[in-house]
Amino acid sequence: IVMDFLWEPEQMNERLVCMTKCFFELGVRQLHLETIGNAICFSIERALADQWQPVMKDAWQWFWKMISDAMAAALDVLESGDVELIRAGWEEAKESRPSEELGDIFFKELARIAPHVTHLFKRPKRIQALQFINVVEMLLCFNEDPEQFFVDLKPLTIRHIKYGVKADYARAFGMTVLNGISQVLGDKFDERSKKAWGRLWTRVSSCVTRALNVGSNLVIVSLVQDDIDNFIEAMDCVPRGERFETLTKIDVNGEVVSPLDWSVMGGQATIAMWVIDDLCAIRADRNTYYYGRETMFETHPGLVAKICRQMPHLVDSLLNGLMWHASMVVDTRVRVNYYVRELYGVPAETVDTWTSTLGVLVQHGDPAIFNHPVVEMLLHMKWSRFGLILYLTIQVWYTIMLGLFTYGFAQLSDDCSTVATTIRQTVGGMSAVTLAVQTAVVGGQSHRGQFQASRLLGVKVKVPRFLANPWNSARFLSSMMLIVVTFSDECTFPAWGRRQGGAGMLVREEEELSWRTIMVAATSLFMWVQFMQVLVLSNAVAAFIYSVGRMARDVAINFTVIAVIVVAFGTCLNILRQPGGYADDIGSSMLNIVRVILGVGEPEQYHLDGWGLAALIIAIVMIAVCLINILVAQLVSSYGVLATNAEGFAKMNRAYICVEMESFLPMRYRLKCFDECGFDAPLEFDSSDEGPSGGIQVLCPSSIRTHPKYVPDRVIRFTGDASPMDPWPSNKVEDEEDAPNILKDEAPAVD
Repeated sequence: IVMDFLWEPEQMNERLVCMTKCFFELGVRQLHLETIGNAICFSIERALADQWQPVMKDAWQWFWKMISDAMAAALDVLESGDVELIRAGWEEAKESRPSEELGDIFFKELARIAPHVTHLFKRPKRIQALQFINVVEMLLCFNEDPEQFFVDLKPLTIRHIKYGVKADYARAFGMTVLNGISQVLGDKFDERSKKAWGRLWTRVSSCVTRALNVGSNLVIVSLVQDDIDNFIEAMDCVPRGERFETLTKIDVNGEVVSPLDWSVMGGQATIAMWVIDDLCAIRADRNTYYYGRETMFETHPGLVAKICRQMPHLVDSLLNGLMWHASMVVDTRVRVNYYVRELYGVPAETVDTWTSTLGVLVQHGDPAIFNHPVVEMLLHMKWSRFGLILYLTIQVWYTIMLGLFTYGFAQLSDDCSTVATTIRQTVGGMSAVTLAVQTAVVGGQSHRGQFQASRLLGVKVKVPRFLANPWNSARFLSSMMLIVVTFSDECTFPAWGRRQGGAGMLVREEEELSWRTIMVAATSLFMWVQFMQVLVLSNAVAAFIYSVGRMARDVAINFTVIAVIVVAFGTCLNILRQPGGYADDIGSSMLNIVRVILGVGEPEQYHLDGWGLAALIIAIVMIAVCLINILVAQLVSSYGVLATNAEGFAKMNRAYICVEMESFLPMRYRLKCFDECGFDAPLEFDSSDEGPSGGIQVLCPSSIRTHPKYVPDRVIRFTGDASPMDPWPSNKVEDEEDAPNILKDEAPAVD
């Protein structure tokens, strides 16, 4: 293990601290180290035999001295009883003072020793006290469980680097801890305790300081300070072959930090946008193309979801970097490369289709983003390959059920002939099959934990993804209703109550309205409303349904107010015992008011007494004149706003369907569709000029050059030396080099 870190002495020291604790528990002491070193040296000498040389012995003795010195220091602490002494002192300190008072002592001491660092502590006193105590506990962990200490040190270092903590602050903090413990323990903090605590902090501070220094490179410092200029300047020094690696992962004390993640999660929008633009820029030198798209997605799984939640305005920038347009028109066509491999999603990596990019955009994206050419192409690829055919197949099945239901349960409702009965039983059988498949889908999603939060009667609940779609829930309910009305058919089961007349017809009792008749009517209405789902295949109809759905909230609020007013005045007229049916009961009174407002009331409903007539007039003015007109104005205003998003929503709705259809497909078929896309083939920028792979090329009409997203040949090409170890030429450097020439040209002539 030690030899693995031969060229990384700091990490080797960490491993030695951890190993020494284990060796101590096995009985190894300082006096054994020399013997162990000699034994190892002798074993190596015997193993190498004739190849062993005196110079090797010198090298080994030097190496073992370095190791044994580090181990001796750790063993000395363990053998001297420092671990127990420090722990006992700290436990006594915690028992003698409340945690908040302990924290206050530490903070005041820190403010006295190093007032310039107190600005880093911005949280409430109680939280700061807890943080101080946790830090001291971590210090003790260095002696007691060094393995855990170094595990905890990595994320702690990252957090403190983000706070702006510098390695210079370590000494001040160490003095704060020692002075604070001294104040709390008083006379019990003797010379031996002081030496033990001092030795502990000396060893810990070297590790902490080294970790903070490692994280103090120019890139990290620029991120901490949110300084875009220094960040760009730091990146201009990075070799072109390592640029993508630096933008996506930096090793800080063994912990990998992503500048892109850092800036997105930290709200540093300017840096985040620059990083995305730089990773998605296509650069070329004389040897190869450099495109960081693949590295970006590989090191940031779930990137689109994270950006949608944290910085949705960056989604457009990301998508802009995933396409390329040719500058030349050939045969009225323009080459367009869409680099959508990662957006499409490798099926094996996105088993749950709702975690794919399209699924994420449907759940968290803005409808307007579906008008972006990259999303349109991604949707077209999936819709044309499997979405449309599978969706049509399902809708044809439902349409056949609807047709047979309408004919068998409405047109032939009283017909007990063989044909009519067979039609109704066929509908029942199809409903049973449909319900079985739907139940299997719901059960599978529940087993895999694929739930989605939905609102049910105002309460937020988690339901399987299939039922989160209102259309699917309606289909599920209508299937159950169809089964009930089929197997309660009087022709098939005469015991249900209606007797058969001649010619196989049922005899209806006068004024008969059974529960089954009501359910059949409700099912009919329910199924015909669901038929609108077929119509969303048209973008125009889908956009219209979206607009109606969004305006339904305004209508519901307005009608709720109208209902309250009708109840109020209906109760008033009933109490006043007004003629024309108002005095019968409150329900009749409210119904009469509605009839009068709609202009379909009976003549006697208008002839009221003085107070009753006044109340009726006020109700009509409030509802017909005020509220109805306000509703019309709201709807007109809302529709104008919604019209701008309607097209995007129509595509969003299609994407929702597409993601759902993909979730029904077997993995084998999904892999087949993915392989057919040919993402591994390089995409040409021109004849014989092959660029990066990971997408598809489409020949678009020349009119695409008028599209706002059209950027002709955005490849940035560089001449000159083409070594991967050379940085890209900096625009800033070029501007500075050109400045003297510009000034010289513009300098006025002096006679």
